Amino acid sequence: MKKCLAFSALVGSRDAWKPCSRKAIRGSAFCGRHTEVLAGVMLGLCVNGYFDGVDAPQRTPSIVIDLLQPAPAPISPPATMT
Repeated sequence: MKKCLAFSALVGSRDAWKPCSRKAIRGSAFCGRHTEVLAGVMLGLCVNGYFDGVDAPQRTPSIVIDLLQPAPAPISPPATMT
């Protein structure tokens, strides 16, 4: 049986991660815990409107939010009057 593909944060550190040591559940690339976490994240994104083409309300800045939202269109300089 394969090992889980996810990483877990090291206790006491915000920047250090280690590979998950659990075995992947049958039919998944993740252990049971990480399968549930991913399902919860996906459900939260769907319920809060991030996948329906409408800007969801901004609660907290997040790299996930930045990746899901398209970049704003560049602002053109005003036309000069002649």
